[in-house]
Amino acid sequence: MKNDWFRYGTVKLVVFASLAVVCARLGFGQATTTGGKVAGAATQSTAPAAVQVLTGADNRYCDASGTWTGARKDGVAELPRTCVYTALAATPSPGSAVAAHDAAGLTSALAAVQCGQTISLDAGVTYSGNFTFPAKGCDNAHWITVKTTGTIPAEGVRITPCYANVASLVGRPAYSCAAPSAQMAKLVGTGGTAVPVTLAEGADHYRLIGLEITRPSDNTTQGTLILGGNQASRIIIDRCWVHGVTTAETRRGVWTSGWTYAAVIDSYFTDFHCNQNGACGDAQAIAGGTGNYASGPLKIVNNFLEAAAEGTIFGGDVGTTVPVDLEFRRNHYWKPFQWQPGNAGYVAGTGGSGGSMIVKNHFELKNATRTLFEGNLLENVWGGFSQQAYPFTITPVNQSSGCAVCNVSDTVIRYNKSGHSGGGMVWSPNAAGAAGGAASRRLVFHDNVMEDIDHAKYNANGVEFFLANSWPDNNWGDTDVEHNTAFLNTSLQYPHAVYLDHDLQYGNLTGLFNFSNNLYTGTAYPWWASLGVGTGCGNSDNPIAMLSACFPNGWTSTNNVVVGVGSPYNTAAHWPANTTLPAAWADVQLMNYNNGNGGDYRLAGSSPQKWRGSDGRDPGADVDAVNGAIAGVN
Repeated sequence: MKNDWFRYGTVKLVVFASLAVVCARLGFGQATTTGGKVAGAATQSTAPAAVQVLTGADNRYCDASGTWTGARKDGVAELPRTCVYTALAATPSPGSAVAAHDAAGLTSALAAVQCGQTISLDAGVTYSGNFTFPAKGCDNAHWITVKTTGTIPAEGVRITPCYANVASLVGRPAYSCAAPSAQMAKLVGTGGTAVPVTLAEGADHYRLIGLEITRPSDNTTQGTLILGGNQASRIIIDRCWVHGVTTAETRRGVWTSGWTYAAVIDSYFTDFHCNQNGACGDAQAIAGGTGNYASGPLKIVNNFLEAAAEGTIFGGDVGTTVPVDLEFRRNHYWKPFQWQPGNAGYVAGTGGSGGSMIVKNHFELKNATRTLFEGNLLENVWGGFSQQAYPFTITPVNQSSGCAVCNVSDTVIRYNKSGHSGGGMVWSPNAAGAAGGAASRRLVFHDNVMEDIDHAKYNANGVEFFLANSWPDNNWGDTDVEHNTAFLNTSLQYPHAVYLDHDLQYGNLTGLFNFSNNLYTGTAYPWWASLGVGTGCGNSDNPIAMLSACFPNGWTSTNNVVVGVGSPYNTAAHWPANTTLPAAWADVQLMNYNNGNGGDYRLAGSSPQKWRGSDGRDPGADVDAVNGAIAGVN
């Protein structure tokens, strides 16, 4: 039985591991429940087989035909069926090269270019204008390549601003830059609506390589820098630096709605932000998932993604389609702390009457199906606006009553690490005043590490796992939250590790719910439901009662390790069978706890929790697998 869940994790399970749980993960059926609980495995005396740690090329799960080569399922969720193969060899431009030395030359070249040709842009030269990339009706053997003449990193290696003669950026992670030089060609939009790259409706078979794409360095509010036309297809943004400016509002880097077979790879996005008193609302590095044209497959791999509101978002506006087959892997999501009020070097936005940058989350889905989010690093997010600083935000919604089909289904979030945030993960269908919307099903959230969750530092509510439903027509179900590790600062007066928010007037939650093998910080009030008995699914802080009330169709909760639960909830009577309640993290015996911030979260060999997961693994995330998945991402 081979599955990508094991490719990063345990290659072989010990013979007496729980076969039911293994089969559930592989998609061969559900673990059997008895009275809502699954019995845990006996204490192991030998270790499972060593993990296999892999880092991945851009095309790990995709072959040259665009067929997904990974496993078909992970637990209850289906993985993508189709994908975008982005090897340079698969996007040939065998024709002649056309040199464009200035803006007029680029405009002429785009109008006249033939399928299979390359447009060469001079390294270090600025091309000022709003350039339209027309539909040409090309085929897979004759792509149009638009590229710099400069020397840039090799295929599959993320570019940095070093290649635009920028040695470093304030407040961002350091990147290697021994000899900064202007190797990229620079496209700068002009005028009141500065869109340096516009893909015409039906534009096809374009690969942009080694370009700096930006907007005027003034105080105007600007929209999208790479604006996609409806039904654009075979579009690849490769090793480009796409950015706004320091304080002025720039709403978005790339708009992918209506794109098919498109990818953003090995690129660098910075300075996308709107401010609280400005004109542009939320800002994103990459967005899509709206409108009336089919979208997908889409591939977002190995990018640096910096944006104030959301690094990436799909959905959030009206539409009649659901994007399919989305792949987000090995991206570094980031927000610089100089955007947070009160920090040293704080920078306010300009535009309108100024104000703080509107910060919300890193990864948000409101409309998508068959999504893999794997091996990403998500750092720095705080509250203060309309959200509570959850790096992972899954909120399917019929936005403005204009997207009755909108849903988030078959979503797999695995082998990621988040840090320095006000919350952990949220799975919350929310009608936002809009009726309708399609049912959302099959969320799998496993083997993720969430460190340094702190309500005080990051101005939020400090919940590790927020599971909510206030959708009157189609609520969520079939959810698997398993083998995650989370660290929470518990100084909040009423902290909650798991927060259930469900109003029974909307009916019982459908489908099955699994919350097992997690290792996380307990609190004085570790489980909580927001609504009272009769309207909600109970707020007695008794996890057994809550699970039974909220999930009458079936639930599993076994072999969780909940650390530091306060009295009177630190007794077994409140918890499902095989829950372990260590008094402190010292009792867990991690390799290096380090206060849940930058530590080594593997279990020491002497840990009493070693191999005590229901499947024979250690409880919590497979830290070696997570570290392997994100190796080189930062």
